[in-house]
Amino acid sequence: MTSICSAHLHECPQDMEWHPDGNRLFAAFKSTGRAQVGYYDLSDDVSALRFRLLPGEPHCTGLLRSIKFMPWQASGAPCFATGGDDHSVVLWKESQEHWTSQKLYNSHSSFVYGVAGAAHKSLIASASVDKHLRMVDVVSGTDYFCGKFDSSLLSVEFNPVDPNLLLLTGCVEKKQLMLMDLRYLDPESLVHSFGWEIGENHPRVTRQFQQCWSPDGWYVSTGSCEDGYDIFDIRYNNYLSTHSVHGTKSGVVKTQWHPVVNDLLISAIRGGRIWLQQII
Repeated sequence: MTSICSAHLHECPQDMEWHPDGNRLFAAFKSTGRAQVGYYDLSDDVSALRFRLLPGEPHCTGLLRSIKFMPWQASGAPCFATGGDDHSVVLWKESQEHWTSQKLYNSHSSFVYGVAGAAHKSLIASASVDKHLRMVDVVSGTDYFCGKFDSSLLSVEFNPVDPNLLLLTGCVEKKQLMLMDLRYLDPESLVHSFGWEIGENHPRVTRQFQQCWSPDGWYVSTGSCEDGYDIFDIRYNNYLSTHSVHGTKSGVVKTQWHPVVNDLLISAIRGGRIWLQQII
């Protein structure tokens, strides 16, 4: 593992996401008491990187918990969704280097910890502490699916290769990560589940980190409340991680694979740091 560079935000990012062009890194965080979204343009001189804030504050209270670019475009331009403590999901659209925001729905009864977009349909999925997974068709504005699980849901991710696979994070020991087949829209019909033991030797706190697919769709990386992160291989029917990486010296809130470079991983670390790493 090689450290490439690190950058500092005013506060620890709650979530982050690469722009589809691979040159801009977007982050959701709280600044001066307000929930905001901004980005780094990595095509700039590395020694002069600065964080650019987006206009507007559509999430009225609390933190922004999740930010995710959609695999489809809105009005012919890239777009991303955010979910937050105000129980709402917001769609952000890019137009001529400017960004506008639109609140899609606030039908959850608690914090929205995860949002994601389906590649084969114009769907946005949201996972909430109210134990519900909700999927909404953005074009028609109608509900596609709403299901209740056994525990709070902390994140949601569509597989980047197989459109039928959806990964959820819950709070059940050894089953925090849950694979769902969208051909069977039933919380009881899970393909596989894996995760960690909760105890003195494994003091994991699932609300402190989020999951992320590798671009090839085989691996899932997660942060942790410890000094590193874990990587799971979904091809193994075992709840244990296949790789554990240490050395960040603090908890990792989120890991994110680069959309083009398969072995490039970026981590948001508690204390306001972002760590760019190459897995070799």
